[in-house]
Amino acid sequence: MTIKMTRLFTAVLLLTLASCAGTAEQESPMDTTSPTGGPGINISPDLLATTIDPICNMDLAQSKITDTAHYNGGIYAFCSKGCKEEFQKDPAKYVKQ
Repeated sequence: MTIKMTRLFTAVLLLTLASCAGTAEQESPMDTTSPTGGPGINISPDLLATTIDPICNMDLAQSKITDTAHYNGGIYAFCSKGCKEEFQKDPAKYVKQ
């Protein structure tokens, strides 16, 4: 009886693994390659609340985006981790209403 249970378990496990092998991940609107070719985030400007970094005022349409943050229904992009951290301290201070 133990051998039959082991074979059954093995068969179920193999079927489960085989069914997962063919699935592909959905393509994300964001990836980790910047428009300038370096590491960063490639995100459509249409998805951003603004293409200007709200901390340093860098035009991110021409520069690499290294991070994003969500605030009040919008996606805000940043040129550096430092700018994102500053934004997160008080987002309302930097978002023009």
